[in-house]
Amino acid sequence: MYKFEITVKDDIEVLINGHYDTLESTPDDFFEQTIVDNSKYYRINKNDLEIGYFSLDEEGKLIQFYVIDEMKEDSKTIIEQIIEDYQCASAIVPTYDPIYFESIEPFCIEKSIQDNLYILNKKNYDELEEEEIIVRLATLEDLDLVVDLEEKSLDGATRDGLLIYCKSIIEKKGLYLFFINRSFVGVGESRTWYKKGSTFLCVIVAPKFRSKGIGEFIISYLIKLGLKDNLSILTSAKETSINSNKMLESLGFENKSQILNMKLK
Repeated sequence: MYKFEITVKDDIEVLINGHYDTLESTPDDFFEQTIVDNSKYYRINKNDLEIGYFSLDEEGKLIQFYVIDEMKEDSKTIIEQIIEDYQCASAIVPTYDPIYFESIEPFCIEKSIQDNLYILNKKNYDELEEEEIIVRLATLEDLDLVVDLEEKSLDGATRDGLLIYCKSIIEKKGLYLFFINRSFVGVGESRTWYKKGSTFLCVIVAPKFRSKGIGEFIISYLIKLGLKDNLSILTSAKETSINSNKMLESLGFENKSQILNMKLK
């Protein structure tokens, strides 16, 4: 039997860093900061040694799972005990997290795709015709403007969580604002993770400016920035957003992985 004890993120930093080293793709910062960081962390112990961790959201849904290399063979047994002890009926599982995905899949009785994650395969990109679109980096003075748009556009995100998230992206100089004739038309995020030489893009267009090609312009602009720094370009789209998925594929993105919703035994 394994022992589980509630903990805080700072106390398992070594385990978390080890976990992130195993990921096959750059994680989505929005998912990490609004879902993962708001979950409860639990340390996994065996014979008084810490061997991994997991996290649960406020509804008891399993969000993360990781064990060290020496315990990989026992990962299914450990995750089965977690499911039983905490009565986990569901889980959110990124397919780019091999330890978590392979360990929990035997206990899944139903799954659906929440998000598709893409990587850009094109290395050459046409020059952009900016026309009347003006672009600038966001500052902290723009925080409410950005959060107002994201709050209307992103399901399940709280304003407090978005304030923290957007403030972090602005301070890292990764959030851009786009205007046409002084009208605010959208935001673009470029969340760079130099550890793996990649950047994760996100685009949100103001409602009255949608279906006008602005989303394609914004992501094209961000792609150009990433390619100049020789970064791998990643992004995501909701499975239900057919137009977004089609646009990404038309721009040269390939669907490499997913974030799955799983119903557990």
